[in-house]
Amino acid sequence: MADTSARPARWAASLLARLLAGVVLWLAITEGSPAAFGYGAVAVPLCAAASYAITGAPGGRKDGAGSAARRSVGGRVLRSARAVAGLSGWVLWRSIAGGLDVARRALSLPAADIDPYWTSHTTRLDTTGGRVALAFVLNLMPGTLSAQLEGKRLAVHVISPEIDLHGAVSELESRIARVTGEDHPAGGDA
Repeated sequence: MADTSARPARWAASLLARLLAGVVLWLAITEGSPAAFGYGAVAVPLCAAASYAITGAPGGRKDGAGSAARRSVGGRVLRSARAVAGLSGWVLWRSIAGGLDVARRALSLPAADIDPYWTSHTTRLDTTGGRVALAFVLNLMPGTLSAQLEGKRLAVHVISPEIDLHGAVSELESRIARVTGEDHPAGGDA
């Protein structure tokens, strides 16, 4: 284990940040219920300790020694967390923009500006979890509905040919691949 006596300020700041993040998350999840404070008093420090087990000591060792596996796991967790945040932000933005577009199409007078059709898409994602995530998240994208997933083939209902299904699915697959740790898949069709 790394010698922490040379870096007490770094450890203290790291521990305080993790505990504070845990408390804020705990209060948000439990809606500040006093009945949950006892559980939080145990769960938050345990989660902070677990986070050190996953990511290792703050700053690592200066001589390069230490557990490469722990640094690697911590790096994967951080990359995955960034990818999840990126995917979430992208889906939120696309949902807002797409929702406005769908509302515009549905409320166009004298006739709705829609021309629905069915298509299929062969996903580039290799993992079952990635393909299922694609089918579920695609349902959150306005103007599209994934109806059936068989292997790598996804049946999709689209509200209008003007919607760039291929571009949206390609970007979504890339973002899901980053979350699942897959290499960016090549190919696929819409």
